[in-house]
Amino acid sequence: MNIKTLRLIATVAGLAFVGTTNAQSYLTGGLTIIEWGNGSSYTSSSLTLDPLNNLTVESGDFSGIVPNRGDLTADATTLTGLSSSPTTENIDQFFSFSSADAGKNSLGTSPTNRFDFELTSITETASSPLGVFEGTGILFDTSVGGFNPTAAEFTLSYSTDMNTSSADSDYSLSFAALGVQGVQSVPEPATLSLFATGLLGALAIRRRKP
Repeated sequence: MNIKTLRLIATVAGLAFVGTTNAQSYLTGGLTIIEWGNGSSYTSSSLTLDPLNNLTVESGDFSGIVPNRGDLTADATTLTGLSSSPTTENIDQFFSFSSADAGKNSLGTSPTNRFDFELTSITETASSPLGVFEGTGILFDTSVGGFNPTAAEFTLSYSTDMNTSSADSDYSLSFAALGVQGVQSVPEPATLSLFATGLLGALAIRRRKP
């Protein structure tokens, strides 16, 4: 095998793995969120979030990226069929954050709503006297050259409303990015097989040349 053939193999192998790794890191850190509009509801098997939510505490990578007191927008679709076992979901932009809130004189991320959380499963861990829900999914950074898609989870707990003292009207939400990959980022076996077949074909063509 001559030097030109070795260079061909190295070049093709390098091209095959472009995009399978990323120099950027995975997100780690947490957020604390409170319901702002008091428009949520839940039952023994369902949950409807309020679209208006306020970020109160940021830690880890979120600190300095996500301004304090900005707004988190939640998907207000009613989730049904929930139970103490994880329920599979596929809801893109279940959470988006953050945007500016003029009433609180707060800023949003740059770009606005830089982060999107895709919900993949949710569990209702308690429903009486107050609801508690735990969800898992993938957090996406929409900025150019940002963080890799990262596994994330949240715990949403209902509490007594601070203004009216009526139960079941407010929730607090603890959100955490776990610092590990959220999506498959290595070549699938079929992709590797296709690459190997193409490489062998290229070598065979070189051998047939005079």
